[in-house]
Amino acid sequence: LVLDVIRRHDALQARVDEPWSEDIRWCLAMICDHERIHLETSSVLIRELDVDLVQRPAAWPRDHPACFEEEETKTTKALTFRSVSPRRVRLGKDRTAATYGWDNEYGRLDVDVDAVDVSETIVSNG
Repeated sequence: LVLDVIRRHDALQARVDEPWSEDIRWCLAMICDHERIHLETSSVLIRELDVDLVQRPAAWPRDHPACFEEEETKTTKALTFRSVSPRRVRLGKDRTAATYGWDNEYGRLDVDVDAVDVSETIVSNG
């Protein structure tokens, strides 16, 4: 339903050079990001519950078959790490930045960070 609205709504069919078209697309992106943040927050809160209090909603799809593979059959890559030397990093976003940011992203803080080894590959659950 949502994809149909995005694909067919007159306001979203505007040519990119129309001055108001970028505003509508920006709003749509913010709506999606806002919803994603709610899902992420809910996910964190659910993970903090006792497992006995968590139930899978009936409408959710079944787990991917890979969830049921025996550990020996799963293919995993060995992690490789890269050393990052100590350095000063700047956190924050300038108010004049062209990209959107939440209120807590603005401002500036310079921080000295210790040396660390970081994974060169993405670490995920599957």
